[in-house]
Amino acid sequence: MANVGGKLVVVWEEKGKGSGKEMEIWCAEIGLEKREGGRELWGNIGWVEKVRTVPSGSSIVHCMAIAV
Repeated sequence: MANVGGKLVVVWEEKGKGSGKEMEIWCAEIGLEKREGGRELWGNIGWVEKVRTVPSGSSIVHCMAIAV
């Protein structure tokens, strides 16, 4: 997870479709807002996208946000 431009960005792994020899890496951007005087936190999904397909057994070891 990272704060990117005031929005929450989340990266996760999922099993690939098909033979099971691949794994998919996904990313989502979520805008957050406080409601009810700050007692509730609501999220709006900006986008969700598969960003990479890698061989099964791979894993995300380090993940960081950078600005270019």
